[in-house]
Amino acid sequence: MSPESLLMWAVPGLLAVVLMVLVVHSAVRGREPEQAGSHEKLTPSLQSLGLNSAAFSNEQAGLNTAPAPVQSSPQGQDDVGYLRHTLSTVFQHLGDQNSHVRAIIETVAEGIIVVNDQGCIDTFNPAAEQLFGYTAQEAYGQPLSRLLPSIITMQQVLNVTRGKQEVAGIHANGCVIAMSVRVSMMQLDARCMYTCLVSDISERKAAAEKLMNAEARYRDLVETAHDLVWSVDTQGRWIYLNKAARDIYGYDPEEMIGCLMSEVQSPKHVAQDAGAFAELLNGKELLHYETVHVDRNGKAHNLSFNAKPYVDADGKVVRSSGTARDITKQKAFELQLAYQAEHDSLTGLFNRRYFQQELERLVARAPSVRLVVASKFNFEVWRRQW
Repeated sequence: MSPESLLMWAVPGLLAVVLMVLVVHSAVRGREPEQAGSHEKLTPSLQSLGLNSAAFSNEQAGLNTAPAPVQSSPQGQDDVGYLRHTLSTVFQHLGDQNSHVRAIIETVAEGIIVVNDQGCIDTFNPAAEQLFGYTAQEAYGQPLSRLLPSIITMQQVLNVTRGKQEVAGIHANGCVIAMSVRVSMMQLDARCMYTCLVSDISERKAAAEKLMNAEARYRDLVETAHDLVWSVDTQGRWIYLNKAARDIYGYDPEEMIGCLMSEVQSPKHVAQDAGAFAELLNGKELLHYETVHVDRNGKAHNLSFNAKPYVDADGKVVRSSGTARDITKQKAFELQLAYQAEHDSLTGLFNRRYFQQELERLVARAPSVRLVVASKFNFEVWRRQW
């Protein structure tokens, strides 16, 4: 029997013995006044008859000297019944308590291992059997270091620390399992006993490692992206910028954290950008919003923003995040294409296409006009009446 079981039986048993002694003592003390009162009542009666207790004998009274049968008083029977009922209640409570504690130990989800001061296993509940693959009979008396080697110090002492410890457990088949162990110490009959609460955290560790790997991959993608990845609070202050900020603004991301976005906006686009940010705060997303920001050297950069607001549980916007792409070269290329479409590549003068566009624009503004246009290919006459 384990020390815990001995303790659970010994303490209530001792209490029962003490209670029995007190009840018997109370019963004896309660009967003494009754006997004393009977003797005091009998003595005056004998004296009134001219007899005294010393002179009164069985021969003078002519009574039979045979001893009378002793009968227990009703008070004595009540005391014995009360004592029997009390002891029955105590032992019933003891049995219920023992059954309750054993049911908890056998049905708890965590493994419970009780180890003595020599580091040997004394108690091994069913949950521990499932964790390690050993039965309670196989584990009894075995050193704990066989199951949890890292929890035993170099001095072969159990490592008792506050809180949980994440250690490696050894299964019966030799597999290593990630486990969480909480160790507590107790004193039983001047001996140190240790209770270990053990749980399997291998699935949680695998999920955490998977999440960390996913976060690392996402971080690598964000940090190595050529587009700007950013976040601002509701005041328009940068709270996150990836390394692309260095290519656009000429600042390290750490230098810009906490600064206002308006500090890098082009003066010509301040009002336009303020309206776009107000739409974000109202919960509206921005797609391909084009604006102009300036870097630390004052050079303008055309940027195309995609932004999304994020709200809390109450639906209030708490931050905005998104991406931005530097389209400065794209804008310059578009301007170059537009110039080439309207100018002659050799002379740099406006070409026929531009001339026709301007002519149509002017004709649309004139009330009535007759124009004769000469070209090296043909002559065309337009008459427009309005």
